[in-house]
Amino acid sequence: MKKFCIIAALLLLAGLTACHAEEDSALTGIIFDRGHGSAWGNQFYIEVRDCEIVQLRCIEEDTMELESLEHVSIRPEQWEALKTAALNLELREETSAWKDRLFGHSKLDGGEYRNLSLIRRVGGKEVTVRYRWPDSAEAQALEAALEQVAQSAREAQADEVYNTGEFSVLIPNGWAAVAVKDPFSDPPNAEKTNSLNIIKGGTTEEDLRTGLYVRLDYYGPGTEMPEPGAEVCQNVAEIEPLRLGAYTWQGFTGEELFGRVALGKVAVLWTDTEAGNFMASCWLERKREEITLEDPQLRAILASVTPVSE
Repeated sequence: MKKFCIIAALLLLAGLTACHAEEDSALTGIIFDRGHGSAWGNQFYIEVRDCEIVQLRCIEEDTMELESLEHVSIRPEQWEALKTAALNLELREETSAWKDRLFGHSKLDGGEYRNLSLIRRVGGKEVTVRYRWPDSAEAQALEAALEQVAQSAREAQADEVYNTGEFSVLIPNGWAAVAVKDPFSDPPNAEKTNSLNIIKGGTTEEDLRTGLYVRLDYYGPGTEMPEPGAEVCQNVAEIEPLRLGAYTWQGFTGEELFGRVALGKVAVLWTDTEAGNFMASCWLERKREEITLEDPQLRAILASVTPVSE
């Protein structure tokens, strides 16, 4: 009897351990990346964790326009379907060093690539493992499911296009347009039509004091744009020209100074064309929040600016 109890206890313990191990190695995230090594268009990147799209970036080959979403909820049944599709794959771990590969191909070969990473909870921690993309019907099913989830999110979270009267600009999801007031107008504090603030995570003028935002100023044909100055910045560095939308942006980055105190990183960008110019003052770092010029939503803003006359 004693022997039987010991065996039963061991079997129960083994069962509990197996259940715990299965739970502890649960799939918690999927990262998929598809594109072409030598082309800007036809790019698709999505990171999904639990019931949320953490980040989505896609560029359609026909439009060459960047679409970007962050932190968009999806339905539980959509997440369960993605997990099922991912777990049905026969996968081999990617063992080659990242520096030796660019999305599955060398940087210059121009080949089409697909990347897949799965995130699992192991030992109480999340572990991300990259895999070789399999050539199978199951892999095609996962890719199609990810595209369907992305399309649903885009339709549900359509970005706003804001028109100031002189230019239009995309306001990404999670950002808001805050008008620039003119204290010398008649009547005072009328909204300026050639300027606009676009703030991340805020909605009011007060939020501009602490939030990340972009100040856009438009100078139409025949209007002289003031010389961008870096006198109030330290650690100034020029940037490589950025071709975004219809414009090539040039400029510099630096740390904004208040007296001798550095307030955070900024970037000042401007265009140089005969058809009218834009200046973008970007506050990239405030308190504990920070973005870079690589941020897809910031780039989408800059790529979208269009004079109303066009």
